[in-house]
Amino acid sequence: MLGITPGARPVQEQTPGGGFVVLVVIDGARPSYLTLAGLPQIGALMEQGVVYEQAWVGEMESATPSVHATLGTGTLPSQNGFVRFGWVQPGTREQVDFRTLLAEGKIDPVLQHLPLPSVAARLERLVPGAVALAASGHRNYAVAGLAGGAAKYQLYGQFVGKEYVPRCI
Repeated sequence: MLGITPGARPVQEQTPGGGFVVLVVIDGARPSYLTLAGLPQIGALMEQGVVYEQAWVGEMESATPSVHATLGTGTLPSQNGFVRFGWVQPGTREQVDFRTLLAEGKIDPVLQHLPLPSVAARLERLVPGAVALAASGHRNYAVAGLAGGAAKYQLYGQFVGKEYVPRCI
């Protein structure tokens, strides 16, 4: 299998020290895009943190809702049920749209009942008093997956007329 070392075993999760956990997803970008312009804040995070230069989320189709749910929860679409923006349910042939499920408040309950705790849930469990926040420039469907059903705050922006207004889920 790709990315799996034969005989590899899970590593015991340790309580993180002080500081922050920052997971940055630059959606729809190739790694080479990071060198096209000066990005001092991103560069500082990369220098002071951990960078996975050969990371792959494990999904053949790259669609924001499903990939962000995978990143936020550690589960693949076969486990969490979120395939892409829209899909047809096997068996019932019902058409499903991630954005509609989000608008109806049906994403978080699914994410909260997955077999693994999300990144946000693990952080809050391991660090007493920690508060998880998921944020996106303007995509509520990106925030929902990264929040993993556990982030206390889910923030994104939305254009209202010509103004960019913060919103939360």
